[in-house]
Amino acid sequence: YSAANLPPGTYKIEATLQGFQTSNVEGIILNAGTTARIDVTLNLGSVTESVNVVADNQTVSTEDAKVATTVSNRLIDELPLVVGGAMRSPFDLLTTVPEARGSGNTTSLGGGQGGAFGATLDGISVNTNRQADTNETAFLTPSLEAITEFQVETNGFKPEFGQAAGGSITFASKSGTNTVSGSAYGFFRDAALDRKGFFEATKGVYKQSDVGGSLGGPLTIPSVYDGKNRTFFFASYEGFYNKQGSNAAFRSVPTPEMWDGDFSNWVNASGQRITIYDPATTRVGPTGALIRDPFPNNRIPANRFSNTAKQYIALARSVLVPNQGAAPGTFGYVNNNYVSEGRSTVETTNKYSLKIDHTLSNTNRVAYVFNRTANEVKPGPNGATGLPAPFSDFQTNTFDGDLHR
Repeated sequence: YSAANLPPGTYKIEATLQGFQTSNVEGIILNAGTTARIDVTLNLGSVTESVNVVADNQTVSTEDAKVATTVSNRLIDELPLVVGGAMRSPFDLLTTVPEARGSGNTTSLGGGQGGAFGATLDGISVNTNRQADTNETAFLTPSLEAITEFQVETNGFKPEFGQAAGGSITFASKSGTNTVSGSAYGFFRDAALDRKGFFEATKGVYKQSDVGGSLGGPLTIPSVYDGKNRTFFFASYEGFYNKQGSNAAFRSVPTPEMWDGDFSNWVNASGQRITIYDPATTRVGPTGALIRDPFPNNRIPANRFSNTAKQYIALARSVLVPNQGAAPGTFGYVNNNYVSEGRSTVETTNKYSLKIDHTLSNTNRVAYVFNRTANEVKPGPNGATGLPAPFSDFQTNTFDGDLHR
């Protein structure tokens, strides 16, 4: 007989048959993703007699050839996770697992490529289509407060994880119980509590917080429905905020005369003029190669500017002015001729999860899991480091992920 898709926990098996003693096997511990073989022996005798056996934890699995390590709820709750630039993640605990290497997007299992492992939450995949992106996989898992345990398999995993390279991770979410319980927490880091770095002229910007909580228990509606022993809920929230300053950045911008098409002073690092060619004169040369004529005096005539270019130049020439090097108009080597002051970057992450369990009978149970994560990285209140808007090369990133089961 087999019983599949059982949630992690401690189980008891009772076997009865007319003419035989009742056999009870207690203390069967199932971890996330594990397989347990329990052999039950029925002895001749009356059904009023019973034999009680306490199951032993196997040190070597004989049911399959996989190599797996379980990170239990106790480790998740008690091991410290430093909030250092990102929201707390279950992947931060992978360093406790043998055959886990690297961190972040370089994490690999069982000698596989970085980020190429499989991952599931309560049986549903939480991998994205982008390999080596552990951060996005972490976004699709609930807060640590909502994970009861997870197992890391580095060899011999099941066929359904065939696309995993090196290993797979099986997460199990928490469920509510008859007792209402919850948690609240807050982690804070602030530059006001730090000393100035040895080489810093002024103290850098650094404000970081990770706060949240969880609540679980029976789903009860007063005077309508009492969910004790039948319907349970477990909800969690975690919010992360990180404002971090960045160093000054060097960029390259045109010198003032270049906006008018004058590239006569444009030179390379050796002081040699860089010739620009007229694309309208492209033709096949005597040797069969394409050739072009240079613009006279390295100047582009004003009648060659498109209407789009004229509008762009009108907006840019008063903003993108060299501030590093020789005086404007004489500084022809444009490499890194603009330096911006250090500004800041703000990252926010909000993670919500909800799990509802309902017992239909002694042998049937249904559950619903919902997880939503919203992550955004954007410039700080005074803008991003680099060129001023709207010419900044800073990229605003967003990630919104919903998971239903």
